[in-house]
Amino acid sequence: MIKHTYGSEYHITVRRIEPSDERMLSDFDCGNGSINEFLKTNSIGSDRDVTYIFLDEENNTVIGFCSLCCSGITINAETRIDGEFTTIMPAVEIDFFAVDERYRSIKYDETSNRYETLSAALFALMLKHIKMISDEYVGATHICLYAVPRAVHFYERLNFKKFEPYMHRDNAPFIDGCEPMYYILRGEDTE
Repeated sequence: MIKHTYGSEYHITVRRIEPSDERMLSDFDCGNGSINEFLKTNSIGSDRDVTYIFLDEENNTVIGFCSLCCSGITINAETRIDGEFTTIMPAVEIDFFAVDERYRSIKYDETSNRYETLSAALFALMLKHIKMISDEYVGATHICLYAVPRAVHFYERLNFKKFEPYMHRDNAPFIDGCEPMYYILRGEDTE
């Protein structure tokens, strides 16, 4: 639960999406038609993704959502003898993370800077959840995502880095115009 005290309090539950949530999804609008469409028509029962929703308990309103899937990051690594080889680092991919426009820029409180928002708090909850999944179930070393252009700085503030030249970019058509980014969960570069 997140208690948000600037203007009003939000009692938020994070849980996996269920078929009974379909009616609640109709009012969600993150400002991106493709992302809205995924949530409303493809997130329930997806074979690829597991979707979590952030619910305002008092209003029974979907504030945001995050869809995760297993992935890998293809990198080129150098060897002393042969020059270069390709390897895949295990990753959890954030296929979608979106917050309804009505909630996106709400600050924690009146002393918060413009980056201390409900959106950042929700994303931090998902990072914590992904770390737990990685530690307990899959052993991923990275998180990866494809950021829409206006979200790149948001992810950079949360310690995501741009792929290039570290990783190979996927060629899927739905990520055209998006910036590939990664976050290190564990390994050489973690603090």
